[in-house]
Amino acid sequence: MADAPGLRVPSGRALTARVLLVFLAGLLIATGLVGGVAMWAARRGVLAEAHLRAEAQARRIAERISVSAARRTPTAQLLKGADLMFDQVTSGRAALLDGRGRALRESRPAVAGEATHAPADGSLVQARVPIRRLGWTVVVERSRREVTAPLFDTLRRAAAGAALLVAGFAVVGALVVHRLTRP
Repeated sequence: MADAPGLRVPSGRALTARVLLVFLAGLLIATGLVGGVAMWAARRGVLAEAHLRAEAQARRIAERISVSAARRTPTAQLLKGADLMFDQVTSGRAALLDGRGRALRESRPAVAGEATHAPADGSLVQARVPIRRLGWTVVVERSRREVTAPLFDTLRRAAAGAALLVAGFAVVGALVVHRLTRP
């Protein structure tokens, strides 16, 4: 078969070098896709775990208040007890709401941009547990940013390592291609 004018068929070494580069590029793309899917799954798992922890914490607080209310503990003492329980909330925020949704007690004051109700943008991981006997609700919440920060820190470190690895492979690949295509 005659070569078409202007069409250059690569030699065996050049072809090997190109195949090697295409393989490395495909490997990097596949690694990126797998890493992205793994990150998405890990984020969902972290958020689900944070919601379960917030719900468990809210249930413990609600049960303690409910037990005290069943013993006919005065409201002032119930609120003081809620303050003591809220001191155990180490991250995020807890609040005790009345039947109208007003805060009776909070673990710490609201900061600009925070609320004792879940904003529509879903920026909070929140659990609400009603205390039916009193018509109150215990709310425990944490920002999604606070919950996912350790995961994203790990991702940044992994991405930096991957970037160094890619740079290393690029240098080695360039040296190998140069060596294979040299006459």
